[in-house]
Formats: sequence, C-alpha cells, structure tokens
Amino acid sequence: MKKIVIICDRCGAEIKGYPMKLTADYVERADEKRVDQKISEGIKKALMDDCERDYCEKCMQEILEFAHHNMDLETFVSEKKDELTEEAKIDAKAMVMTMDKVKKILKPSQRDMLEQMYARGMDEKDIARDMGIERYIVRYYIGEIRKAG
Repeated sequence: MKKIVIICDRCGAEIKGYPMKLTADYVERADEKRVDQKISEGIKKALMDDCERDYCEKCMQEILEFAHHNMDLETFVSEKKDELTEEAKIDAKAMVMTMDKVKKILKPSQRDMLEQMYARGMDEKDIARDMGIERYIVRYYIGEIRKAG
C-alpha cells in the first residue's frame, strides 16, 4: 500500500484534502510605451517555481491577505462581486445609449477631448473621472469609436 502525503511548502503542515496552488502571470500593460520590454528570466523562473508549490488553506488565505493589502479573503471576494455588479450596471446603461443622447450630453469639444484621451491610451475610468462624466457614456462612445475603426 502506498500513502501520499502532501506538505504545505509554507508552514510544513500536512494538507488534508486538496492542496492549493498559487499561480502568477506577467502581463505587459496596454499603456506601456516600450513594446520591446520582455519579462526577465529571473521573474519567469520565480513564477514557474511558485507553480510547483503546494499550500494549505490557511497559508493561501494569508498569502492572499498580503497580496491584497491585508484584506481578508471574504472581503476580497465581496469587493470583486461588487465590482462585477457595478460593471454590469454600467454595461446595461451603455446598451440603451444612442449617439443622439450622447450628442445632447456632450458638446463637440468634449467628444473630441474624449477621443484624444482614448487615443492616448487612457482607460474609461480615468476618462470619466477627468471629464466629470458617467462611465457608461464613455463606454458607449468608446464602443462607437471602435466600431468606426
């Protein structure tokens, strides 16, 4: 008979049930100006090494709390749900927008400014904040810009 025992790579406790894995990915931001910037071999190796480790639930929660500014897992999950709900509301409002409504809300100079900010790579959240308008208007208008090509 064989018995497989999995030990937490952080605290050394025996893991009952399934171990947790921590995976990470390196993503270049869309607003980065340097396209030739590549992930260093050191970072790549560190990310791959971490994929081989097993963690117990308690250690994983502590890792997530640290990674998310000492926020407990329940609060983190709750905030993510709130963000998704907010995004759904913005999507719903953007879907009922029309160009006629946008033209009533935004002056031509504001529409030009929005286009310029978007062309510079700003995201909709920053554009809405800087211009003092609702995100659903920005989301709709950016969608129209993309459709126009």
